[in-house]
Amino acid sequence: MKSREIPVEITFKFETVRNFTNVEFFASNDFQRSVKMFSVAKIFFSIGGLYYTKKPIIYQNAQDEDITFARKIPIQLYNSIGRYVKFQLFFEDKWILLGEVKFSSFEAAGTFKPEKPPLTAEPIIPRFTRSTQKTAVKDNEPNRIRNEFNYEFSSISPSTHLPGSAEFKQEYVGIVSGIVVAKIFIVLLLVIVIYYRRRRKKYSRQPSPVSSTKPLAPPTDLMNGMNKLPYNTLATSDVESEKEHCLYSEPEIVFMQRQHLPYFNISAKPPPSPPPFPKHFNICERNRQLVELERDNLKFLEKLGGGQFGEVHLCEVINKDCLNTEFHTEEEKFLVAVKTLNEHADETARKDFQRELAVMARLKDPNVVQVVGVITKEEPMCVATEYMIHGDMNQFLRQRVLDTAGTIARKGKKQLSYGCLIYMSTQVASGMKYLESLSLVHRDLACRNCLVGRHYSVKISDFGMSRNLYSGDYYRIEGKAVLPIRWMAWESILLGKFSSKSDVWSMGVTLWEMLTFAKEQPFTNMTDEEVIENCGHFYRGDGQEQYLPQPSLCPREIYDLMRECWNKDEVNRPSFSEIHMFLHRKNMGYRPREDEYPL
Repeated sequence: MKSREIPVEITFKFETVRNFTNVEFFASNDFQRSVKMFSVAKIFFSIGGLYYTKKPIIYQNAQDEDITFARKIPIQLYNSIGRYVKFQLFFEDKWILLGEVKFSSFEAAGTFKPEKPPLTAEPIIPRFTRSTQKTAVKDNEPNRIRNEFNYEFSSISPSTHLPGSAEFKQEYVGIVSGIVVAKIFIVLLLVIVIYYRRRRKKYSRQPSPVSSTKPLAPPTDLMNGMNKLPYNTLATSDVESEKEHCLYSEPEIVFMQRQHLPYFNISAKPPPSPPPFPKHFNICERNRQLVELERDNLKFLEKLGGGQFGEVHLCEVINKDCLNTEFHTEEEKFLVAVKTLNEHADETARKDFQRELAVMARLKDPNVVQVVGVITKEEPMCVATEYMIHGDMNQFLRQRVLDTAGTIARKGKKQLSYGCLIYMSTQVASGMKYLESLSLVHRDLACRNCLVGRHYSVKISDFGMSRNLYSGDYYRIEGKAVLPIRWMAWESILLGKFSSKSDVWSMGVTLWEMLTFAKEQPFTNMTDEEVIENCGHFYRGDGQEQYLPQPSLCPREIYDLMRECWNKDEVNRPSFSEIHMFLHRKNMGYRPREDEYPL
């Protein structure tokens, strides 16, 4: 442990003169115990070991106060030549803890002689001085002097103007004054530009339509750390979005005010609960109504699992005549997933349940599951949503193999063409494009949360977390939050930051799942802890991050799309509108053949 102003000095001696390309330190970052990586490293080289280069390589090390993992710190040495390498490492905290120093070098070709001492024997004055303390000079080493700070020394003749002279001060005062004036001018110019841009944006904004009924505002999440993140619900707005108008939305959906959610914060006052649900619950201007279902009209088939508020059951609607006409189909069975609210739920859980219903009730898109009806007259309260005849896409794909020329389907396995996979993925992108246009963030996009119906139709749902079948896809952090970390963007795992761009990351993983027929988990060769550590590499940008490999049947252009979805910088990831357009063009005009339809 040393003063932060005094560096640690380490000198390495090699057998021969070598050409150094880079060096790698393995350093601890346990900042909770006052151990941090060095802040600055200065590297000097020498042939003879007596005199070193006057201009060292200086490396400014970025500090990380979020993750305590030890990590490698690579430093480029730019093919520097020397037999001796001296490091000066400056403290950022009380301690520097190094585990390993690794050089990349090769023997230098040629003849090298030790550095010669300076020819002049004039008085030597340090370039930087903290006090008037004098330093003794040995006769046999007139020019090799170092003070306690290891500063360089240079010879100064009597005719040289010292930094304290009037001419020196006047010259540098002029330079500094010019720089300050230029910076002030630039700042003022930026302020003026921003002001006029905002003013123009304000007056060019189109007024929102006025509705006779009170619009449904997105609910506010109450988050405490990562404990209350509603991964089994369609979460609300994209916090990072700056869009003023939806890219694609139904005209009846009205937003009077966007709510921006603070991350890792507890709201001082929860939003008011929706009013009690009448028999027909008005959702929008077009008077789309939620039907009050009779409990006797639901035939229980199986229990899907346990959700955030209670159990989730798969049921069949016995009499479809009570449903809205949009749900009148020729299907022999009309399946619904029924979410129940625990009878003993407290008032907070009831309000959360109603808020989730309010969000889901306004969704209307062919590739997103819709609310069919509710049960509010008697306990337990229930909400019934669409369920597709072939279940979730994960199980659907596992039961199939790729349809290629000469392929014979294995026993019990049906065939599925590559074109059909892209056809289905285009529908997933279409549904997410719709949610993106409403500034809704899904947070758990995966094959397990996509349902497959007749003719390979696909709808996005949110039942995955509630099913015991997929408990292995979720990671419990400190016994609290349950997270699908193998599908999540790095900023969601490490920073708790969710947006439509983090859903885009999950879309890339979902594409990868589909093109591998969901035969294995993403990053199946990694433990959960290693997946989190891999996110740390994305955060630091150290080039050691690992990506999912290219599936064998995946063309390069589709894999390039996946890699764009996994871009470290969310602003460089494509939007769902762009993803949908790309996949649609790759699959334009495709329709599954009659003999391809799943039975």
